[in-house]
Amino acid sequence: MDIISVATVFHVPNPQQMDLASSSPICQEINTSVIQAITANPVYRPRGRYNIKDESVRAKIGKFAVEHGPSKASKNFGIPVSTAFSLKKAFEMEASSSGKQLTVLQRKKRGRPPKMEEFIREKLKLYLLSLRASGGVVNGKIAVATARALYLYYCPFHLRENGGPVVIDRSFSKSIFRYLGMVKRKGTKAAKKVPEDFPRIQAEFLKAVKDLIVAKSIPAELVINIDETGLHYTFTGGYTMEVIGSTQVPIVAKEDKRQITAVMGITMSGVVLPPQILYQGKTVACHPPKNVKFPSTWDIWHSETHWANEETVLRYINKVIIPFVQHIKAHSHMAQSQPALLIMDIYKSHVTTSVLEFLKQNGIIHVIVPPNCTSELQPLDSIFNRVLKQKMAQNFNTWYAKSIYEHLERQQNIQNIEVNMKLSFIKPLHAAWMIEAINSMSEDKQLVKQCWEAVGIQHPFCSIQQTCAVPVHEFDPARLGITVNTVPSFDIETLARRMLGNQVKPDQEFNVISIAPNTIKGVLEGQQFIWNRQTDGSFEAVIAVPPGANDAPASEKLCAASSTAVVVATLAVQRSASVSQGGPV
Repeated sequence: MDIISVATVFHVPNPQQMDLASSSPICQEINTSVIQAITANPVYRPRGRYNIKDESVRAKIGKFAVEHGPSKASKNFGIPVSTAFSLKKAFEMEASSSGKQLTVLQRKKRGRPPKMEEFIREKLKLYLLSLRASGGVVNGKIAVATARALYLYYCPFHLRENGGPVVIDRSFSKSIFRYLGMVKRKGTKAAKKVPEDFPRIQAEFLKAVKDLIVAKSIPAELVINIDETGLHYTFTGGYTMEVIGSTQVPIVAKEDKRQITAVMGITMSGVVLPPQILYQGKTVACHPPKNVKFPSTWDIWHSETHWANEETVLRYINKVIIPFVQHIKAHSHMAQSQPALLIMDIYKSHVTTSVLEFLKQNGIIHVIVPPNCTSELQPLDSIFNRVLKQKMAQNFNTWYAKSIYEHLERQQNIQNIEVNMKLSFIKPLHAAWMIEAINSMSEDKQLVKQCWEAVGIQHPFCSIQQTCAVPVHEFDPARLGITVNTVPSFDIETLARRMLGNQVKPDQEFNVISIAPNTIKGVLEGQQFIWNRQTDGSFEAVIAVPPGANDAPASEKLCAASSTAVVVATLAVQRSASVSQGGPV
């Protein structure tokens, strides 16, 4: 191939047209390299393991990715990061929906989703349009529950859980509303905004919490957060689906805000305290019927508006928080003078004089979450309350589907079905949903700990180990699973400095020789001292010996290099001795 044809075919410069003769050979050499690159056979990289067919391997990779991240899963199993991320997401969704330990992770069926049976589509359309025409709320939960009931009645084996291809989920409801030509309509309001100087407020709040925990040596089991949250009887929401172009969106009982108040409490160690449930009314007649069996530790009460007030807050502190704190102290052999820490928002019923005085009388220190910052700084608001409402909504969804199914079993016309939403009928059902939701969340200790981590509150130095969470239905200290042995995460020198307090300044050179239940031996600024515990729990240096002398009994020695087991044993003995003497832990 000559120079001219090269320039014509591959659109590269013609060396004969170069301005400088010296440039012509260079241009021709470049042209030759370009031609070779263009005409060479392409080299294809082998395709990665994007399609993993073994369902048990898929579950194994998904679990590993959840625990260690997609990047490590990609390196460990030799798969692309995108595949590891997809399996992680699929594993999380399947685990949350099934609630079981997954050993297999099924693959999604390829292609278009199965088409809904025409007769089910028409019946669903008739019901949703009839419900909307009567002023009822039509939303995704109602559509999913109704469609599920229709499938269970007419063709149950088409559902995924029965081996079929149909999955009724959020995307399913969206496709239904597109088919019906309906869009979401809802009134809006201004979003909550945190203060402009939130970083400063956050830093000050977290520091105040940490300083109190350190100064008072408060264990994680006695760091408590409480908050009130409203639970609607029905989860229809404040929006509905309406035909596109509608100017009026009437909703029957739109202002019906029937709900109760649940006062929840959690500890930094992962325990859910028994709740206080407030119904609207003036007497116990407003409570659910007696055949509803609430756990005996729950405080079921009422107020005129169902919202918490000064009286209900005092009742909750007296019936739940104080007994819980006393059980923790007794079972973990803490001194009765050991304070607890209560974190709560600035709700007016929390900060009345009588409430704060009552907390002080019972050795409970309080910290108030700054105004307009509860969504960012209050543990219960970060995750717990949202998950509780989601579980309640799921229970409502299941009940609604069952109601539609039962009407269909009675051969009732789909257009004439009316689900009973009367308070007298829904109240006991709502109580059962609430018991199931709170009990299941009480068993998820990791969820509770994530609430504290989400707002940045961490225990600075120690935590009493637990083997199980507190069962909400049995508030028994013997079931708390708390062990006496406490292993602080600081070294022996720091522990000795804490015990001695102001007797050892932070800038002084201090080396610990031994620690016994009532005696500390160490070298302070080159001089050896022995500190003995007094009857009031404080330490006093009563003997000074030359450096190098070490006549401590072998049974009392605990060098800084001692094993963790010895540290645990010594601290347990020390705590026991302190309680018997009435001194501080």
